[in-house]
Amino acid sequence: MKHLYTPQYRPPGFATVPKGWELIENPKLTPFNRADLPRSSYNFGVIAYPEQLSASDAENYELTYLGVRK
Repeated sequence: MKHLYTPQYRPPGFATVPKGWELIENPKLTPFNRADLPRSSYNFGVIAYPEQLSASDAENYELTYLGVRK
């Protein structure tokens, strides 16, 4: 299972989200150009983690939880 998040104010990258993330959807507003991934409807794309982040990590990194994908 993958726990999905979208960054609220900046694209995912070094020090902008907790370690261990995986890009699931290309951001709508930034230049990630992964041809193997769909373009997101979210401004900064969708990232996934194997485990759900703590509420404090999600809040501190300004991430919105989107649910689970199998």
